[in-house]
Amino acid sequence: MIDKLGPPIAKAFAPIIKLIGKSHSKNERVIGVVLRDKFIQAAEISYKKNTCKVDNFTNQQIAGIGEDQDFLSATTYLSDQVKNALDSIKTKTKDVAISLDTSKAQIYNLQIPIMDQESLTESTAFGGFWDQFDETPESLEEFETSYSVVNTNEELGVMDVVLVTMEKKFVEAYSNIFRLAGYNPVVIDLAPFAHMNAQGILLGKEGFETPNVILNYTKEEKSITICSNKGFQYSELNIIEADQVLLDTVEEVESIETEFWDEIFERLGSQIKQYLVEYETKYEFDPISIITIVTDKIKIKNVSKGIERQLGDVIVKHYNPEETAEFSDGAKKYIDSLSNKSLASEAIGIASRKLNSFNLETNEIMSVNLLSNFNQVKINRRSKSLGNFCLMISMIFVLGFIAHVLPFKILKISNNSSKITAAAILKEDLESKQSLLQGYNAKIQKINEDTRIAASLGSNLKTTANLYASLSQIVSKDIRLTNFGIEEKNNILFSGVAKNDQAVINMMNQFSENEFVSDSKIEAMVEFTNEDRLALYTVQGQPVPKLEDLPKEKISKKFNSRLSLKPVADEVFDDEAMVMNLLKAGKK
Repeated sequence: MIDKLGPPIAKAFAPIIKLIGKSHSKNERVIGVVLRDKFIQAAEISYKKNTCKVDNFTNQQIAGIGEDQDFLSATTYLSDQVKNALDSIKTKTKDVAISLDTSKAQIYNLQIPIMDQESLTESTAFGGFWDQFDETPESLEEFETSYSVVNTNEELGVMDVVLVTMEKKFVEAYSNIFRLAGYNPVVIDLAPFAHMNAQGILLGKEGFETPNVILNYTKEEKSITICSNKGFQYSELNIIEADQVLLDTVEEVESIETEFWDEIFERLGSQIKQYLVEYETKYEFDPISIITIVTDKIKIKNVSKGIERQLGDVIVKHYNPEETAEFSDGAKKYIDSLSNKSLASEAIGIASRKLNSFNLETNEIMSVNLLSNFNQVKINRRSKSLGNFCLMISMIFVLGFIAHVLPFKILKISNNSSKITAAAILKEDLESKQSLLQGYNAKIQKINEDTRIAASLGSNLKTTANLYASLSQIVSKDIRLTNFGIEEKNNILFSGVAKNDQAVINMMNQFSENEFVSDSKIEAMVEFTNEDRLALYTVQGQPVPKLEDLPKEKISKKFNSRLSLKPVADEVFDDEAMVMNLLKAGKK
């Protein structure tokens, strides 16, 4: 909207836009979701006087797809699992920020010349940027990329950047899981960055003037993440199977102060020590003294003690979510049910992320977002917010005008009392002729009543006309509508065929952003069979064509969808009270 008016006008409106952006950001709600093969966590947080509160939290086991199944073809199945889990927290929020593990992503630490955001975004999209890497993506078009600027050194003219890549097919699959479940993905992030953002809630950006270390010690992952205002480092730990079997039983051991256990912890501790020293050396920090552990273990005392014995002066402490935020009674119940409360770190960290439509400065430590076309989503949200603001201002001006003019109108009436007196004389003359109108009163009253009833029933003409005008832009060439109708004035039902799932999902997303649509829903989406193809091209009263004679169109899906409309200004759908009265009168 304002973005398209050119730099001079945009600059002039910048202070107003910033205020609108702050208001929008304050009211923006996001569900932070941790998605894994066997479980899903979700958290929703808010801030009051700089205090973080976890309003909603859940931890649900889900039925995974199995090692022999294809993740990319199981999005519909997984969406049902996700919907059941998220619906349980009973929130009106539909925007979700998703945290994934690192198994399908690549993380790069770069030091590059200083450049603005637009230039950096453009450079990552072209091949020349990747010449510095030994291993580069075979086709950049098949990858989503995102980055987070960690540090800018003006003196040297360089900045430290964390760059993340993931194949588009996986990003789209994760996005579709949530869209099919009825939720809107606004951020796709990774676990190491979510953990650091959780630390950021507790410590603030000033807490990253020294390194923060997260030791992720769970069944699925063993890794160490280090982050400060100078740089970021993520490393996986390599623990041999024999050592892991012993470490899984170490909490049952009375004492680990033996040569046997020293040998096992020395192999683990030496890796951790190596990564700490590498970071301290690279970014010129004093020796790191604290490691925060996140784990699914019920007990972790001996593991912590064993690592401390190998690292000397380093203290291993647990992440405690109750130090980071306050919890509602409902959220506290789920936190207490976790095998270890530190597992809430990732969900809380990803819940702190926002779409940030107005590109305001945030308290986020890391701001990676792998979501496809998330910049376009930001533009759409920003335009909608600015449009609502302009509407509000217009209403204020109208009300102000009425408040200004009305007193003068009253004064004018008072000053025209003589005219009112003359009007009274005319009224007396009119009343003398009233008998002439008695025969028409009954007809007039009946007409007025019929008019009132007709008006109360409302109309959807404006709303549907506006929606029809948008169809050519929303319905892509990959979709053909086969049936289209209106139900009860505010519901539009339509069917069609499509090239693929994504075409239908993209269309419904655009409908959901339309200002005349309150809700959009895919009622059903199934495979397009040969029987469906014959039915599509069969004309009533004519022979059924042969399958081989039909056009070779790339159609794989048929679908049924529903749109719920919201009336435009001065337009009202059925007055329910009036309709009920008419129905009752009809029964009598």
